[in-house]
Parts: sequence; C-alpha cells; structure tokens
Amino acid sequence: MTLARRLAEFTASLTFAAVPPDVVASVGLRTLDIIGLALAASTRDTAPSILGMLESWGAAGDCTVIGAKRTASPPLAVLANGSLAHSLDFDDTHAPSITHASAVVLPAALPQIVTGMRIGLGVAWLVVVAAEMIAVSSGLGYLIIDSRNAGNRYDLVVAGMLVIGAVGFILDGFMRGLERLDEVRWRYET
Repeated sequence: MTLARRLAEFTASLTFAAVPPDVVASVGLRTLDIIGLALAASTRDTAPSILGMLESWGAAGDCTVIGAKRTASPPLAVLANGSLAHSLDFDDTHAPSITHASAVVLPAALPQIVTGMRIGLGVAWLVVVAAEMIAVSSGLGYLIIDSRNAGNRYDLVVAGMLVIGAVGFILDGFMRGLERLDEVRWRYET
C-alpha cells in the first residue's frame, strides 16, 4: 500500500471530534491566510491570466473562484484558487518572481518530465549508435558497420545488435523504475 493510499484512508476515517482543538484553530488561521492571499492576488497581475485560462476552457460550474464574479467546475476552481493563493505566497526562494509556483507546478509536471527523460534517453542512445556508424572509428555502431563490410562477420553484427538492445533495455528499465517512484506517480496501483 502506498503512502498516499494510507494517508487517504486515515483522512477518510478521521472524525472532527478526534482532531485536537489547537489543530482546528491552526487550520482555521491557515484557511483565512489562503483566502486572504487569493483575494489579494485577484487584483494583481497574475489574476487576468488565471481567469483568462478559465474563460478559454469554457469553465462553468458551482464552485467559487475567489475574488471573481464567476464559478467553475471543482477541478478548475481548485486550480484557479490554488494558483491565485500561491501567486502571492512569499515562502518560496525565488524572490524576483514573487510566486510560489513550485508548490503547484513541479508536482504536476514531474510525471511528464520523467516521461520526457525516458524518451530522450532512448533517442539519445539511438543517435549515439547511429553516429558511431557514420562518423567515428570505434563503438558499437562502428563494430556493426565494420563487421558487415569485412564480409563474413555476421556473428559480430548480431553480437553488436544484441549489446545495443541490452543497453537500451537496461536504460529503459532504469527510467521505468524512476517512473514507478511514489513521488512521480499520479495515481495508485489498484
């Protein structure tokens, strides 16, 4: 069972009576802080792009978008409200942008980043072997071309192909392992 699933089950079984009063008070203050940040951001430079995104997606629904005269579907309201609140959250280390984008952007982008790395690594390996075939006098690509040109050395051609495939398989396996890390996955295993 993943950590996310255990946390979800704990949260689903939690009752309000079991939450200590100081935690309730702290959550109340943090909720007010987030609402205040979103309200303040609704009048700043980031608001038009966030609200424009909702317009371009044709977002409509029953959920409030803080500081706006519009509503949106639950997922888009969460995205808009979270983006507004984080656009004035000053606890990030990138002072020139005055945003807290890493709190929202990095976790959402990480699965695509790792997928891009996997595809990029596979393409890079193919390009290295192809370059060895045409531009250098060493490497697996050169071994295959040189063995083919030598005549009856098809055993070396096949051996080179097997090594290239094995290295590609190992590289892809490494990247698949990286994709399976809990920090990178979007969903649980069922």
